[in-house]
Amino acid sequence: MSGLDFTDVSALNERTDAESRRDDIVRWFREHDGQEVLFSELRQAENGDFRASAAAAIFKPEFSDFVVSVSIRLGSPYGPEGKVWLDDGSWLIRYRPESQSGNESVPRNAALQRTMDERVPIAVLRQTSKNPSSYLIDGVGQVLLFDGRHFVISSHTSLERLERALRETFGPDFRIALDVVAEVAKDARSKGQPPTRRTGQRKPAGPSVSPPGIDPSDVQDGRRRVQQEVAVRRGQAQFRRQLLVAYNKRCAITNCDASQALEAAHILPYRNDDHNEVQNGLLLRADIHTLLDRGDLAIEPDSRTVHLAEELRSSTYGELHGRAVAEPIDPAYRPHESYLRAAWSRPGAQQNFNSVKPQ
Repeated sequence: MSGLDFTDVSALNERTDAESRRDDIVRWFREHDGQEVLFSELRQAENGDFRASAAAAIFKPEFSDFVVSVSIRLGSPYGPEGKVWLDDGSWLIRYRPESQSGNESVPRNAALQRTMDERVPIAVLRQTSKNPSSYLIDGVGQVLLFDGRHFVISSHTSLERLERALRETFGPDFRIALDVVAEVAKDARSKGQPPTRRTGQRKPAGPSVSPPGIDPSDVQDGRRRVQQEVAVRRGQAQFRRQLLVAYNKRCAITNCDASQALEAAHILPYRNDDHNEVQNGLLLRADIHTLLDRGDLAIEPDSRTVHLAEELRSSTYGELHGRAVAEPIDPAYRPHESYLRAAWSRPGAQQNFNSVKPQ
């Protein structure tokens, strides 16, 4: 007689079945990533399994030891401080547990901890409407760590890769940068601003364009500057990708085509996500971007030519003075006239740039 333990075989079959059912749910989330769906589509899969729950933001199916989805509900005190896009196209979300301390005695927190320990993928859902109840499938990622206050969920599969992407995006002070992002999101929620919706595919073929949404009279620079470093801009990675498409991966002033040296510059200084629109942007070589941010370079709105501060006209940058700014082929992506005029009319600009006209 064989010494095979049929009880063990039965348990193994149950685990295999649970893993298969869970894989089906995660596969469905991947297939619908970036899409907005009614909650009725989340409640029950074809085989009867639930993908999310109206009763709990952290959802663990009865048949599984692991969480399959976390939800960010409108008006809920739980959830993330803001989705952060990184320069390599990845993202992270800091998700608050269902108790201030993240105590594992809360069953759903304990399940999320197990999900993190085993590196099991989960979906992030963001509620976009209460009536009818609908959710944006905001990504499928992994819980990489618990930092004492938040579970960190990312599209990266390891902490090493995530930290490398954070350093590439924000520099060595990336932890401070994340806190700045959190404050921006907290401020937006306190003002009752809804989360940004993202529909369709994750990476659109071209930039999304909308009618100008910035008040041109509001030109106060809300960025923080440490020496010559450009401060954290929420949504900057996506903004840069859009400008790379619009300008065919070339600097609008120097025609530089080394994408590693190209940055997304704002015509009107960044204050919030409304300023991250293509018509308020220029794709510039990093040093040219710095000159623009410092107020040493501007775009004259009528001729759309480069004007340099007088002290730079005798430098190696002098050849740029009076050069026409290259613009996207599609008129819908070109810098908006009202933004150029608002930037040109800022205090001090006339003295800096109008004393000598380009030849």
